[in-house]
Amino acid sequence: MSKSCFLTGWLLLLCIGAWGQQPSDTLEQDRSTQVRASQFIVPATLLGAGFAGVWAPPLVQAKGWVREQVAYDRRGRSLLRIDDVTQYVPIAMDLGLGFAGVRARHRLRDRMLVTATSYAVMTLFVKSIKYSACEPRPDTGAWDAFPSGHTAKAMTAAEIVRVEYGPWWGLGAYALGLGTAYLRLYNDRHWVNDVICGTGIGILSARIGYWLLPVESRLLDRWSAGHADDSPAMAAVPVCDPITRSVGLSLSVVF
Repeated sequence: MSKSCFLTGWLLLLCIGAWGQQPSDTLEQDRSTQVRASQFIVPATLLGAGFAGVWAPPLVQAKGWVREQVAYDRRGRSLLRIDDVTQYVPIAMDLGLGFAGVRARHRLRDRMLVTATSYAVMTLFVKSIKYSACEPRPDTGAWDAFPSGHTAKAMTAAEIVRVEYGPWWGLGAYALGLGTAYLRLYNDRHWVNDVICGTGIGILSARIGYWLLPVESRLLDRWSAGHADDSPAMAAVPVCDPITRSVGLSLSVVF
């Protein structure tokens, strides 16, 4: 077994630690929106390891070694740029499984709220850290390597898929997120600590999305009740811009 494959398996074990809960049958028993200390363990560990790789000399040397091992496995092969696509596959699962008839924990409106909030939080984390840490990319030297935004996007959706559709669908989504993380290393776009931190940000962002869901849902219910006589129509549609490589949510309200 190659050393880079061993690294991939190790990253997967870190991600599996996030699978602590099974779907509840009723909203009354739903624990996904409750803040518990145990939910911080995995993302905090990943974030700590990621930040340590920026400043701790032994880990800085270790990430250079990992880069060398991945380059050794890649020798003679061309780069695989499909990570620009795979980063969006977990969110496609998040939004598409419900339409395909797979039972979800929450109704569509709540899933859209969680997804939109989680991605907004994830983007805030990634952008603010990128331009504060200023870690150079291994290939170009651009000062925006840490953390990996591709990995954070994939892992945010992977955690939502796990919560909404159960551990088996979550396994597939996390495998796609892990594949995206490895491709970022394979394509020499990131250091290993970048993708580790991106994984932690993704999981934490999804958790924050669920923690804020009760507040957002109550506010939306009150707004709907206050405009019941006006019979407003609301539609939320996910959007993807391949030029800027960004995703978002388009919300339309007709009065």
